[in-house]
Amino acid sequence: MLPKKNYIIVGLTTFDTEFMRISVPAIAKLKQKIYLIVHNDNPDTKVTAYQIRRLGYRGPLHIINASKNFGSLESRLNILFAIKDLQINSDWMVFVDDDDIITNVDIPVVQPNNFAVMQNMAIIKRRLLDLLKIMDNYKNCVIDEDNIVIERPHIGIAGTLVRTKIMINLAELIDKIIDKVHEIDDSLGYRPPDDSMMWAYLNIYTKHLSILSAPIYMDRVNYIATGLDSVVHKYGKRLLPPNNQQQYFEGAMRRYCKLFEELLKEKGN
Repeated sequence: MLPKKNYIIVGLTTFDTEFMRISVPAIAKLKQKIYLIVHNDNPDTKVTAYQIRRLGYRGPLHIINASKNFGSLESRLNILFAIKDLQINSDWMVFVDDDDIITNVDIPVVQPNNFAVMQNMAIIKRRLLDLLKIMDNYKNCVIDEDNIVIERPHIGIAGTLVRTKIMINLAELIDKIIDKVHEIDDSLGYRPPDDSMMWAYLNIYTKHLSILSAPIYMDRVNYIATGLDSVVHKYGKRLLPPNNQQQYFEGAMRRYCKLFEELLKEKGN
């Protein structure tokens, strides 16, 4: 019997499916063996395989059309549960937002204790023309620190390569406290920082497994985000308040992390 192919899984979350015109063609250009899982969080639309194929992607594909709006965190959890159910042979995976561009999923030589590959993220702040140029050829991405800025390193789940097995285990833990997570979400008044929160949970969990666990860092851009502010359209809430943003963010993260740490202490995992 031939061994199963080892895929890099790309978990794509979408709400306004038109944005996939940005993300899917970039995924189609990746040279590795990709398994694409699409989670459509808009119950009023349906994503089809034909739609994805028209955007250039030809590899293995699984589509989840949600019956309700789950939000970004539970959309990602649903992708992780699907990976487990499908029993995809995969050591590494990455999450991608529908309006962002991933340029490579190269895995460097890492140690067993390296649970993630952190890289840099470029952010297109305003000009649509720059986005169109980069969609055609990501090498047209010129960091000018004005319209296109760089986050070095990028600290978040989107665009960060992570070990698949660890992420599935993490999803099962988060699912145990999802109602309490939503209680914190509802108290914030702004969109919950799901991306940073999930990254923080991953770091807490891996340190709990082994004090030697650590991500590895590659100083290069592998993810291009569009800061064209679709957050209000997609989620009905702004990401951060207009004032005291850092204080607000840190306060929210402390509450989320305390909740997860209490779960680990209770479970003794």
